[in-house]
Amino acid sequence: MPPKPKSSPRPVYDEKSILECQSTQELKEIIHSLTHTESDELYQQYKQSVRQQLENDRKLIADLSEENARLKAQLSQPMQSPQEVTSPIKKTPQSITSADDFRQELREISHTLDLIELLTGVSVTDFSERDGQYFFEVEQFGNALAGPTAQRLKMEYQLVIKSEQTGTDDEIIYHPSFLHYNTSDTEQLKSILPEYLLETLNFPINTLGQFYTKVSRALNKKQ
Repeated sequence: MPPKPKSSPRPVYDEKSILECQSTQELKEIIHSLTHTESDELYQQYKQSVRQQLENDRKLIADLSEENARLKAQLSQPMQSPQEVTSPIKKTPQSITSADDFRQELREISHTLDLIELLTGVSVTDFSERDGQYFFEVEQFGNALAGPTAQRLKMEYQLVIKSEQTGTDDEIIYHPSFLHYNTSDTEQLKSILPEYLLETLNFPINTLGQFYTKVSRALNKKQ
């Protein structure tokens, strides 16, 4: 099969070529050539632009499909159940699948703490985590009256718990924070509390309920 003859390159026209035209027909041919050359170039640019846009759209759809599949797979996995301990402080699950789940968990913890405060007079006023430990600032109230204003007696203390629990043998550290404050409550607490509550104390986490009970009895003991 004989090779196809190569097409001759299109002539290049400039302003001088147009001015030197000898006839109307020659001028029409130049204009026709220029018009079709520009149209071809614009058409080729348009085709290239469309191809690029289609390729970008294809990549975007593929990325979105992959992300959608990943999220569906993540949501289909069952959440890890919280590790329950005998403490009234509920331990947060290690994985929360959405912001809604996290807010629901916070609401449940808040309701638990409110119920504990109503039943026992125990209130957690602050919480922090550092060096692999949870620090709870606690206030516990008693019926005993203190000071000239006859307000309820308030005991402030700190509980420290390891963030990684290994079992019922884990311990809680108790710090009597109220000893750092020079108030009428402090003096009355020194006079009514057992000596072991006037110093730092370690006790097993599964006896936390008994600890609250002993503090409550001391605070509500009739003078």
